[in-house]
Amino acid sequence: MVTVLTMKKPSPRIVEPRWMCPAWALPGGTVSINLTGMDPNARTGVTLNGASKRYSLAAINFHPAGSSPFTRLTGTVPCNIEPGLYDLEVDAGGTHLLMPRCFAVPGPIQEGFTFIHASDNHVLLSRRDGMRDRGLALERMVQRINTLAPSFVIHTGDLG
Repeated sequence: MVTVLTMKKPSPRIVEPRWMCPAWALPGGTVSINLTGMDPNARTGVTLNGASKRYSLAAINFHPAGSSPFTRLTGTVPCNIEPGLYDLEVDAGGTHLLMPRCFAVPGPIQEGFTFIHASDNHVLLSRRDGMRDRGLALERMVQRINTLAPSFVIHTGDLG
């Protein structure tokens, strides 16, 4: 018996950046976009769509996948882009891809800003005699943070 396996070409999609982890895009800087299932010979247009404006990336270059399943696009962010969170649109050879809120363009950093870094709060703590719920400690921490009124809070590590 002979079994013939055929590989189905993957559907085109944006692999990176994703909405859950936006990439930073600086005015005049270069950004990278990883795609899968795209034809590297297709004419490609890339736009960043904000709440009120659309910006096209300039100098778009394809970097062939080689043995990788991904194709990388690089492009230059317009110098006149405004700070904000942007949707990414990729049009290539009749294929339209959209990834919402995946590029963040920071505004000017103000002097004197404050932030809090919290880490590894472990709300549910495993013990020999069972799980210990530390939710009240987390609530107290949030109340203390709110009284300090930082510009922003970064939480890294484990909550669970």
